[in-house]
Amino acid sequence: MTAQITEPVVQEGEPGPSAQLRSYMAAVSALEHMLSTSPAMPDTVDVRVYSFAPASPSLHLHCDSVADVEAFGQHFGANVTSRPHRNDPDSRIYTSAVGEFLGVPFTAWILTAPAVAA
Repeated sequence: MTAQITEPVVQEGEPGPSAQLRSYMAAVSALEHMLSTSPAMPDTVDVRVYSFAPASPSLHLHCDSVADVEAFGQHFGANVTSRPHRNDPDSRIYTSAVGEFLGVPFTAWILTAPAVAA
């Protein structure tokens, strides 16, 4: 599969797209390619491009299971870790796969009860 980043359409004589729009387009394009080849599907996806960092898109994929997070990590060469969730009175475990795909940083993650993550 080849990957080509989608670029916003610009009419002649109009100003070019903003850095924020270009970042959204890059993130959505990366997400499209990720989902089309991924061994697991996320429950939800957040595409983030903050106005204070318009050239820094990121993808956040909430998964249904630790196995799905691990599958994302393995498939996309991401670093997978599990650790206690900070300041969590229920002692839940935060498992994440953190990596980059087509130049866009991503995090696939889940928060589970300790027995589920073990």
